[in-house]
Amino acid sequence: MLHNDDKNDFDYVILTIMSLTPLNETDAELRTKEAHQTGVALLLVTHKEAGGTVSGSVRIERIIVTIEPAE
Repeated sequence: MLHNDDKNDFDYVILTIMSLTPLNETDAELRTKEAHQTGVALLLVTHKEAGGTVSGSVRIERIIVTIEPAE
């Protein structure tokens, strides 16, 4: 889950998401805007190990993400 924050600008978040996930620019932008507008957006659905790897990489870039189990 991608969380909104007041520290990172849109372009930085979008570029980081594109570089660390399989999402393209359109999908990264949609998720970034959704997180900005609602506070949180579903970033990626994957198995737990890959989710941990991706979230760790994104957190290093100072972007707030969390891992939640699929329903």
